Amino acid sequence: MTPLDKIKGQVVYISYPMTGIENFNREYGTIMEETLIKAGARVVLNPSILPDGLKRYDDYLHIDFAMIDVSDCLIVGEGWVDSNGCNKEYHHACDKDIDVIRYIDILSAIENLKEYEK
Repeated sequence: MTPLDKIKGQVVYISYPMTGIENFNREYGTIMEETLIKAGARVVLNPSILPDGLKRYDDYLHIDFAMIDVSDCLIVGEGWVDSNGCNKEYHHACDKDIDVIRYIDILSAIENLKEYEK
């Protein structure tokens, strides 16, 4: 089963570094979201929809974990390995037996499909 097969018709949560990045890396998150919708995901849960200004970092993670819990899979974006929050989301998904897919693998599958269709 390809990464595209795994997301088709599914609810996916996207995990990517936000803390310490200009505008919380929302532009990258939006690109991920749009790509995944075009690739067949039914719903993309993007943490960038959360408002700025919650009192504690853990308040964001609490909400993120709830979104992960209703997802069919977690998509990890570029830089996730070096992100404390992404690592917490990754381990939470693994603890819940939620599939984890690298965004780069989805992009690669899209490119392979384009090449095949030529």
